[in-house]
Amino acid sequence: MTALEQLKWVESGLDGAQSLETLRSLYDRVQTIRQSYPGDFDLQMSAADLQERLVERGRRLRSGTSRPDGVAVAAFPGNEEPDEALGPPLPPDVVEMDARNWKRAIYAGAFFAILLFAAFFYLIQMARHLNQLSGSAAKQGSPAATAPAVKGATPSAPATPTLRLYTDLVPGKVSVDGGQEVELQDGELTLEKLAEGHHQVRLTGASGNAAFEFQVQAQHPPQLAGAPSADNAMIVAVSSQAGEGQLATNAIPAQVVLDGKVAGDVAEGGLHLSALGTNDHDLEIRRPHDQQRFILTYTIAPVLTVFVKSDPNAGSLLVITGEDDAAVLINDRSYGRLTNRGELRIPSLKVGTYTISVRKPGFLDTPSSVVQVSKGVESRAEFHLLPVPQVAALEIIGAQPGTTIYLDHDLLATIGASGSALVPSIHAGEHVIEIEREGSVTKHFVRTFVTGQKTVLSGTDVTLEKAVPPEPRPPPISPEAATPKTPAPEAMKEEAPASAATGERIQQGGGYVSFHVTKTPGQYTFWARMRKGGHLLHKDRIEWFAGYQDDKNHVLFQVDGKHLVVRDFVDGKGTDKRRIPFEADPHQWIQVEMTVTARSVAVRVRHPGEAWVDGGSLPSEGRDFTEGRMGFLVSGGEEIGVRNFQFVK
Repeated sequence: MTALEQLKWVESGLDGAQSLETLRSLYDRVQTIRQSYPGDFDLQMSAADLQERLVERGRRLRSGTSRPDGVAVAAFPGNEEPDEALGPPLPPDVVEMDARNWKRAIYAGAFFAILLFAAFFYLIQMARHLNQLSGSAAKQGSPAATAPAVKGATPSAPATPTLRLYTDLVPGKVSVDGGQEVELQDGELTLEKLAEGHHQVRLTGASGNAAFEFQVQAQHPPQLAGAPSADNAMIVAVSSQAGEGQLATNAIPAQVVLDGKVAGDVAEGGLHLSALGTNDHDLEIRRPHDQQRFILTYTIAPVLTVFVKSDPNAGSLLVITGEDDAAVLINDRSYGRLTNRGELRIPSLKVGTYTISVRKPGFLDTPSSVVQVSKGVESRAEFHLLPVPQVAALEIIGAQPGTTIYLDHDLLATIGASGSALVPSIHAGEHVIEIEREGSVTKHFVRTFVTGQKTVLSGTDVTLEKAVPPEPRPPPISPEAATPKTPAPEAMKEEAPASAATGERIQQGGGYVSFHVTKTPGQYTFWARMRKGGHLLHKDRIEWFAGYQDDKNHVLFQVDGKHLVVRDFVDGKGTDKRRIPFEADPHQWIQVEMTVTARSVAVRVRHPGEAWVDGGSLPSEGRDFTEGRMGFLVSGGEEIGVRNFQFVK
């Protein structure tokens, strides 16, 4: 609380005081303020006026006289006087004033009092100005200044060297010349009548500390002795007297601005300030990344004014990981907070070089990053966390030599003479395993691999049946058969018969046979044909599916010799969505292209070398087709051949 605020507080309690003890404590408080600021003329005027009001209030309380508004004021206990003390009754020819007249009298008196006070204040300021002019003339060698002193004359008491300290490091403690630390009052310290010689001041606050030394000579302003030092604080010291000053600071290099005008750049030797006059000044220290402002107040005494302002020697750091709940380590010590929304901002980090690293369970350790933190600047450290591979293992036991193992249609291993193979690094999740051997019927399995566990295939799982060559079928009789056509060279190449030796995969009947787990959007391409029909009551056709969740939820495609049929199964109910004419013999090769996305599946078919027949696109209607499987529907007793099977993302 400043001195003026304290005076206002005393004034607010004046009218409410109802005892002489209360008034006495208020009077002592004002007297203490006057003694603390002897050089502040305006403050002395206000304090003297307030003390007079306190004394007047005490007189009224002691006598028990009526207040101006006509309300009687009771005397305090211990000071009772008989009613006669109020004076004799008014003579009959005297008119008693009512409350309204009392108020008018008070207002009139207050108005004239203000006029008198303003006139008195003006006279004092004029006298002060004339006194300063005469002092300047004496310095310029006027006869009055050079004349010898008159014997017996008493010179005015000169102002003594003074130290003023202002800081925002509160709460804080200060020690002078190595003495005991004392608490700062409202962040201020004033030392008057400083003894000549060398002095030391040390300030300790919650967020920083500062220390400086100064030299005192009689009738001269105290001067800094050496450079001030501080930790997380800025020191600005101004030694001033008679309108001239010398500024020094630990914030160098910096630009000094006085009353909005650039005064110059301050370096280690300080900066001279001229023409300060008798006014207060707005002082500003500018640096590349910040600026600080101070108010330099005038005093007639030679004074050293020291400002100590919190100024952390720190910057900030932004750590980006792209993952939540990642731990950040600074020089191998945990910061204590985890990342949120993929980042962590450290608002205050002392200037220096740091080694930053991040850790998160389930993710690979990334290399550390060396970061330079500069004052007032936000540095950045970015990391890319990669999850630890979730792997499992597959072991094949008892397979025939030469058997090849495919995982999601990618070659995984070829069985040697031992009949066994171990594949240790398979990503966890659901996969389609294919086991094939030349001249044998291919087997397909869908297995779910669990991290850290091994899946074993042996016995009947790896035993393959010998493939039976397809029965020859007579060519269909048509009017065009009599007119032989010479096919184009490319068509002849694509329609060349395929066998197990040319990469044909043979699949026997067994219901829904999964060939691939889609997982991501992509396009399937393959050739397919019927190798062996089931029975007379079942029409030969090629059937494949996509988006398979179970037998009741999937999309089924059929080529039955006359049509391409697209049938959608939802909760076991099948609905024909497309029935497009397509003349094709299921026992001849059919080329298929099928595109699967999360929201749709599209298909087209053709005889190799001929034009495509478009089957259209089927929307998912809330399902995600990439979460299902792709494969073939082969009824009991049937056998199909598949070659050139590919999936492209």
